[in-house]
Amino acid sequence: MRSVKRTEKPEILKEKADQWTQELLKAIEENGSYSKVSNTIKRRYNQPEIKQALKEMYDGCCCYCEGRVGDVSYGTIEHLKPESRFPEYAFEWENLHLCCGICNTTKKVKWDDNNPILDPTVDRIEDYLRINLISGEYEPINNNERAKTTIEHTDLNRSKLIEKRKGIVVAYCKYALQGKELQYIEDNIKLLGERTLYETIKNTQIK
Repeated sequence: MRSVKRTEKPEILKEKADQWTQELLKAIEENGSYSKVSNTIKRRYNQPEIKQALKEMYDGCCCYCEGRVGDVSYGTIEHLKPESRFPEYAFEWENLHLCCGICNTTKKVKWDDNNPILDPTVDRIEDYLRINLISGEYEPINNNERAKTTIEHTDLNRSKLIEKRKGIVVAYCKYALQGKELQYIEDNIKLLGERTLYETIKNTQIK
């Protein structure tokens, strides 16, 4: 998981977000619950230009696990604050992110008011989370509660992710021992969408 700079709001959200929000809230009131509202009204955020903007913002990677979308699963538009619990933010650009299907399914409608999940476009992720190069696991820095929430809600330490990270560490060491140039190693590892792990390895100066 890494920090990114949020890009400019897509034009369709500038034009339609307020209207869509009011119509959604009205539909919830009329139907008695979010679950009973038509997907035609609820899923208006699922627009090609919105998804494309998110892909560009996250360089095609999941906002949580950093898996390259399309490799780990089909990408989906993620609501940091779940839209079923916070419908007023369903079409807010600041609440939308790019996520792989696995992280999205794992997170579902989880939310902790006291220790909310980290926002890659707002929080300095490196102040909260680090990767243990031996175990392959994400760890909270200074036992931070928001970091714990993030790891738990998205299952950042699921077995397949840990195996992938360990494999990248081994590959890095192998490349380095073969005398490969740093740029060659960087290019190959970034193809896997694990930039945070790569930076951790590089900064540790494994020889």
